[in-house]
Formats: sequence, C-alpha cells, structure tokens
Amino acid sequence: MFADFTALAAEREAIDRAIVAWTENDLTDEILGTDLNFWHTFRNIDVTLPMGLCISHLFNHQTHHRGQETTLLSQMGGDIGATDTPMMPQ
Repeated sequence: MFADFTALAAEREAIDRAIVAWTENDLTDEILGTDLNFWHTFRNIDVTLPMGLCISHLFNHQTHHRGQETTLLSQMGGDIGATDTPMMPQ
C-alpha cells in the first residue's frame, strides 16, 4: 500500500488525527447508546453489537497489535525500550 515507511507514517498520523477529531467533535453519548449493525464476513451472518463496545474494541485491539509488534522486534534482537507507563519519560 505504501512505498516506504515515511508514507506509511504520514497516513497513520492522518488517520489518528481523524479519529481524535471524531472522538472530540462527533462522538456523543447518544451515539454510544446505539447499536451497530453489520455483516460479519467471516461468519456469514448479520450482527448487532452495542456501539460503545465496538468503539472500545477499536482502541483496545490496537493494544493487541502493538504487543505483537514488540514481541517480533524483541525476537529479532531489537531493544524496544520501556513500554510501561511508569517507566516512560514524562
């Protein structure tokens, strides 16, 4: 999708800005109280889930992938540094 890391990083930053703007400007308690209806392509069924749960998953799932990345980098001998909040610089 991207020719180099610089292009990938720029796109990630643009997407992050869009997510932040959405949470600050458009995400309301009313929206959180609704349901999200979608077609589950892997299970081949219609699904309805609480929107709040789906939004929580959007952010929580990133944690899962960051864990995968740090594991792979560590296995390759990379020093990923401190990742625990109390150990990070202020």
